[in-house]
Amino acid sequence: MPNCDCEIIDDLFCFDDLALFMKAYFDESGKHDAAIVISMVGILMSANTCKELQRRWLREAARSPKIPLPFHMSDCEVGRKAFEYLSDNATARWDMQRRMIGVLRGLDIQAYGAAIVREEHKRIAGPLRNDPRFRDPWFLAFETGIVEMMARSAQSGKAHNISFVFDRMDQFKPRANELYDELIRLPSVFSDRYGALSFEAKDRICALQAADVVVYETYKHVAECTLGSQPERWQHTLLRECIEISGKLYDKPGLEKLAELVAADRAGKLG
Repeated sequence: MPNCDCEIIDDLFCFDDLALFMKAYFDESGKHDAAIVISMVGILMSANTCKELQRRWLREAARSPKIPLPFHMSDCEVGRKAFEYLSDNATARWDMQRRMIGVLRGLDIQAYGAAIVREEHKRIAGPLRNDPRFRDPWFLAFETGIVEMMARSAQSGKAHNISFVFDRMDQFKPRANELYDELIRLPSVFSDRYGALSFEAKDRICALQAADVVVYETYKHVAECTLGSQPERWQHTLLRECIEISGKLYDKPGLEKLAELVAADRAGKLG
């Protein structure tokens, strides 16, 4: 697996973990229509932290018993694709999940993002977006995830310039670039902090595989625990012990409030 692309920045700017240049690695879960929610979560880190995560990730996966890479949390959870040989051994798959989540412990990483209740979004997708090309909830998750990353990183003392790396998503990429360009042109307190946007293959960058773990557990937690009656998964509990996780949930009240704000903005009633 190639070295982390963060090394390019690290070579140019030999700063520590409080570097002015940071990257947020995003992934989504619940993209399919049958999902209860769609989640978009990014993990924020400096170039040095990215290098250390890459080193730890590869080292842990190489330990016996080896863990298939690129690591996909959902595949490991159900025992499919690279984990099909363990389809009847949940204990072994859980141990792999525990090991990869543990890689994050002690690293300066924060996770911020958004979750949207798909059925509620479907009811007001039209009022939210004039352009039907952007009515898929993926785009609201994309936009909200970025804004949450900018706002919450500043609140946590990391008001740095942030570049965004998303898992490669060919069906949404052109429109996502268009939406991002619109977002960064809006006047806001974040205007001077928006960096580049790119879409990369998950198998190339361990940070995207780590984001896959975080967003999958976020999706499961919102769908099963927050919106349902199931207890918190041990994976999510362990993850929260390793890194900070927070973000925005757009449920029915949240989406209705957002629709009101959008309507007021279009009517020129917002200052």
